[in-house]
Amino acid sequence: RTTEYEETTHGLDQLLESYGVRIRPGLLLDAACAQINVTEQRGFMRIARPVQFPFLPVVSQLDQDHPLTRGLADVSFPFVSALEVTVAEGSTREANVLVSSPENSWTQALPLNLNPLQRWPETIAFDGPHPIVVALAGELGAGETESDEETASGGARILVTGGSSLIQNQFLSGSSQAL
Repeated sequence: RTTEYEETTHGLDQLLESYGVRIRPGLLLDAACAQINVTEQRGFMRIARPVQFPFLPVVSQLDQDHPLTRGLADVSFPFVSALEVTVAEGSTREANVLVSSPENSWTQALPLNLNPLQRWPETIAFDGPHPIVVALAGELGAGETESDEETASGGARILVTGGSSLIQNQFLSGSSQAL
């Protein structure tokens, strides 16, 4: 049985691009990934077998200087897309990549086969690292104008990640609980 991934339409693409971050299509996969248990029927017995699942990258490249990621070790980022930072030179915005995938990661375009027992290619074209979490700060309003309140507080700050599965209960386990 083939399980396919459908991209979510969230309507934030234009807004995020105006801030200087683009969510790349497809999903990020990583050779350094979490395991899932797959139950198989063998005769009259059901056996759970741990399987490496590249759609659940376990990332250790976290910015140790930023308060949000300082002190964190490995964090799982399930079903995440890579980001592309497009903040223009001389912009009033600042973009800091807080989390990146390792070099042995790759992106896969849609449609995606999410079957954990699929046969992975013998050779994979690794194209990492890729930004996964980006912190934006500065003037983020339309036309890069800010209100008096934003000026007094140093501008706006937002955190952009390539997926929301990170904070869903079914994935909050192990090292990801620190978030």
